[in-house]
Parts: sequence; structure tokens; C-alpha cells
Amino acid sequence: EAEDLELTEAVVLAAASEGPEAVEKVEDIQQLLLRRRGLRRLAAPGGLDLRRLAGSLEVLSLSGNELVDIRPLSALASLVEVNLNFNRIVDLTPLFECDLLEKLFASHNRIESVEGIEDALPRLRELSLLANDLCDGEALGRSLRGLPELRALDVGQNPCT
Repeated sequence: EAEDLELTEAVVLAAASEGPEAVEKVEDIQQLLLRRRGLRRLAAPGGLDLRRLAGSLEVLSLSGNELVDIRPLSALASLVEVNLNFNRIVDLTPLFECDLLEKLFASHNRIESVEGIEDALPRLRELSLLANDLCDGEALGRSLRGLPELRALDVGQNPCT
């Protein structure tokens, strides 16, 4: 059973400092790996306001948690790569605000649609939606065809594939 970890400034700074260089300020974090931490939510009373990471954070991995709601990620405009594999996410649209995104990994979630991704994420080069709940193959195809930079795609193990 995963613990219910709160996303506090201390937790984020500790995780960011596990890399080769220690990070002293949240605002300087470029890469944040919070894998398998038992995270259930990104916004909590007394938790870290993710907008403080908006100008610097480029790589974020939240794989293997228990996230459902990723709305706080919409503030992270500098994101280039996001890994949300193995969560409980239904809706990816908050990431549609992150128009610099090039790599999005969201396999093993509960995503039902990616409609609108083609207009929101024109730089997307890699997309993994393996093992989700995508069931409208026609809509999926339309969205994916509208991604001009897409070079790597995995949509296997969905009801429509």
C-alpha cells in the first residue's frame, strides 16, 4: 500500500537534489522525478504551488503513482517531457496548455480521448498511450494525423486498437 505523500517544497527539493547537482531553490528545478511515491494529488492545502516551477521545469516524471487529476500541471509552460505512466488519469487536457511538450508518456492510465491534442501540442514527437481506455479509433486517428512532428507512437492495448 502506497503512502499518501504530500507534494511539499521539502519533498520536491529533496527529489530534485537526488540528481548530479543539488538544487537550492524550487524555482531552479529543471528535472523532477517523483516515481512510485504514492502521490494521489498534485495540489493540496499546504502543498507546493506548482506555478513556482513554471519557468524552469522541463522534465517531469510522475510515473507509478495514484494520480487522477493533473490540472495543476497546466501551469508548467516550460515542460518538454512528461512521464505519467501507471497512474489513474482520465483526462490529459491540462497538458494541452504546455505547448512546448515534445514527449508525453501516459501508458497504463484510464484515458478515454486525446481530442484536441493536435491543436494544442504541435511539437509533440513521442506519444505513448498504451493500455488506456481509448475507444473511438476514428477520433484518435484524426487527432494523431494532426501532429506534424510525431515520430514515435504507441497506442496498443486500447479498446479501439
